[in-house]
Amino acid sequence: MNLIRGFLSTAAAGLILAACAALPPASSPSGPAPAGSPTPPPASPTGPTSPAAGAALKALAAQLNLDPSAITIVSVTPQDWPDGCLGLPSPGEMCAMHVVPGYRVVLQAGQVTHTYRTDQGGSEVRPEKPQFGPTPGSAQLPEGLLASIAGQLQQSPSGVSLVSAEPVEWPDACLGVSTPGTVCAQVITPGYRVIVSAGGAQYEFHTNQSGSVVRQAGNAPGPLGTPGTLLEWTGPGAPCQVVSFSLQAVSTAACPGGSETPTSTPFAPGLRTAELAALAASYRAFSADTPAGRVVFSGHGRQVATPAEQRSIAEWARQAVSEVSAAQPAAITWRRVGGIAGFCDELSLYLSGFGCPTSCKTTQSRDLGRTRLASDQLEQLYTWIDEFQPFDLHTGDMSVADGMTIDLHFAGQGSTPASSADQQAILQFAAQVFATAGQG
Repeated sequence: MNLIRGFLSTAAAGLILAACAALPPASSPSGPAPAGSPTPPPASPTGPTSPAAGAALKALAAQLNLDPSAITIVSVTPQDWPDGCLGLPSPGEMCAMHVVPGYRVVLQAGQVTHTYRTDQGGSEVRPEKPQFGPTPGSAQLPEGLLASIAGQLQQSPSGVSLVSAEPVEWPDACLGVSTPGTVCAQVITPGYRVIVSAGGAQYEFHTNQSGSVVRQAGNAPGPLGTPGTLLEWTGPGAPCQVVSFSLQAVSTAACPGGSETPTSTPFAPGLRTAELAALAASYRAFSADTPAGRVVFSGHGRQVATPAEQRSIAEWARQAVSEVSAAQPAAITWRRVGGIAGFCDELSLYLSGFGCPTSCKTTQSRDLGRTRLASDQLEQLYTWIDEFQPFDLHTGDMSVADGMTIDLHFAGQGSTPASSADQQAILQFAAQVFATAGQG
């Protein structure tokens, strides 16, 4: 608890889309129309019956498990997309680099607007992030939802007011809110994160798309210490604590059954908030048990976190919590000095996957920015960390002209001594990470 009270953080795209000209209307048939037969309007390639609109509507209906008749087509606008991925590539996806004519299709499901990008024939359909309408209020949510929340809080509906609401894809059928003994189907569940105010306190609730399932976030009913929580981390070992991170504050409470009073500490803007925001923008919501603790992550990105990336987010939380009292040591510390080029380079690489490359050529080290390991690099790092004992490695000889030395400290947590080959592999790994960071 004292650790959190002392917690301090350390110091924190667009596509220019050219609109296609609307296609000219179909030419009128020659000759007068038969008497009593109204002339039908010309079919519009961008109208509600176009293949592109139909494909987008079908995709949204499948995503939300709704009858297509419950979805309204708001608009279909011609658009030139910059590549074969329609400007929305998945992580690691290779996109054909040529302009793809297509459409932006705007759909309405309930009070949530969904936008899809398509090619001309509707064979390629990709969703943009859904958005609520511009006016906040209870009308944006499923009917009766605020009344249901008021019932859970034992308040009258008039005593509960909406603070914020946002669409979220929850990682499981439990809406990212786990309870002991409950088995949650591991299926992405569209819904909402709703923050309400009642009795002078704020509360967070997770719902499904229709509002038929409503769960209060947190380990026990009670006021929300940190509105807009992005990451909830339960540390391994004792004493058991649950730490919640938002972009505004860090709060802590004892695990269920504990007696400690929750506390909250402002999360000063800076490096840690920038990292958390980047993680939230990259990954989808998930919950996972990792060697670094349990994580409930409320990200809004498109990327599905691998087990290694899930662990890296738990390691990030553990590192952030430990920084004030005693900074978490780096998993790998690498230093290169000398050589013909006059190197003086350093790298500190943490279990969170974030690395700090610096140049020490001057009297004061110069920060070269931050880097983060890819999923396969994280897997390799954790394999070594979990298997090998700590070791130090020194190579080179500065006593000769243009000599160069490389030093490596490896903070392993395993029980197996690393072989010479393993030590060299870790040394090369660190050098490669530094070289890649330098290019960025």
